[in-house]
Amino acid sequence: MAARIHPIEGNNEDESVSLSSESEVPPPATKRTRGQLDATNANRRKVISETFEAEERPVPAGGVSIPTASRVTYEIAGVCQVIELIYRCSKEVMEVSFNHVGRDYLRLFCRVSSLALVYYQGQDESQEVSNEFNIKASNTILTAVTKTLSHFARAPSKTIDMAKHPRLLPLFVTFIRPSSEGIPFEARRNTLWILANMACCTENMQAMAFHDGHAVLDALIATTNVEFGAVNDSTELRISQELLQSILLQYSAFRCLLNLTWNEGNKMLLSERQDLVESIISTLSILPNRVEGDADAESYNTIIRTARRFAIGTLRNLANTPPRQKVLLCSYRERIILDVLCDATEDDRDMVLRDKAFAVVFNLISNDTANDIITHPRLLDVLVDAASATTSDTGTESSSSMSLRSLQSLELLLSGGIPESSHQRLHQALDQVSVARRLTEIRVDSPPD
Repeated sequence: MAARIHPIEGNNEDESVSLSSESEVPPPATKRTRGQLDATNANRRKVISETFEAEERPVPAGGVSIPTASRVTYEIAGVCQVIELIYRCSKEVMEVSFNHVGRDYLRLFCRVSSLALVYYQGQDESQEVSNEFNIKASNTILTAVTKTLSHFARAPSKTIDMAKHPRLLPLFVTFIRPSSEGIPFEARRNTLWILANMACCTENMQAMAFHDGHAVLDALIATTNVEFGAVNDSTELRISQELLQSILLQYSAFRCLLNLTWNEGNKMLLSERQDLVESIISTLSILPNRVEGDADAESYNTIIRTARRFAIGTLRNLANTPPRQKVLLCSYRERIILDVLCDATEDDRDMVLRDKAFAVVFNLISNDTANDIITHPRLLDVLVDAASATTSDTGTESSSSMSLRSLQSLELLLSGGIPESSHQRLHQALDQVSVARRLTEIRVDSPPD
């Protein structure tokens, strides 16, 4: 059975995203007997096998035969759409069907997806109309196939079968890799959704991360690297549809990386990937624009807010690593990560992100990083302000609680290896927090006038 992720308790804390529910809500399923279901599955297998049979025809050395390709792609696209509609059933019915024909479908879907990819590269310039038709049909195939696979990915146990399939992950890498031309946006987004759900199963995590020399990780990290341009300038808002789509893909990629970094081995591997660290820094450095009433701006703000949360969640997991990795993160580019975290803790537009930023700081604390954190020009003051703040949120992961826990952890790590000036600075900070909290208690306990 697939194991679901659960956050763990301890000195350091992980973050994870459970199986998403972003796929369309399926209509109520019609109850069927086992005999009816078996007959339906047999018919599906027969129809799809007969239709996809044409894929076995050899492709001429000079390219794809346009008349044949047009007929085949049209038929396959239609069948793929019908299958996708069928699998908008309940998860229970889908699982029963998958147990009967799921592996056949995975094999056939890989074959037709490979066929569709051929048409992006094997066009005959003299057949412009046929080329356009084949590309549209191929877009339909890839979108429908990936949507069907996303229905399968609703069931944790089925994602294990998908991860073990020898051709599926290589195809997924091709779909999401930014350098792949022609892949429709919806197919890319569906694929990232599938990968994120596959990454929710502990059995899949390392296999995905180490697949084909880290090919999955390379493609995911490349997808998180978005060029934001002028959108961070609130006086010159330029939001294109292309940018919105890029950020949608970015946050889906970060969601997958967030889940993959729950695995200890993956954390070690990814904490040393500078390209991932740079993407996280870049994403956290982009602030939602203070623009109201503009539909594009509101969409952008919602999407970038989600992307930033997944990015900082990924960083939180990367920070929950052995001391060597914590040092690498803290010292990277003259402590730029600490600078970015300070900015995030001061962002009053997203309290969820703010709380997560304090959790990252807590995870970064170790004997080897304590002095860097204490001597940072802003971070200690940020921790003091948050720990001293009067708030009704007293949860263990609130900004106030996490900052206080961070200060207490730093105090426990004071040793002879830390300069005396850092000792004094931390003790002054703790005294400030103690006084502020005492005054708060007095105000609360005092009777009204």
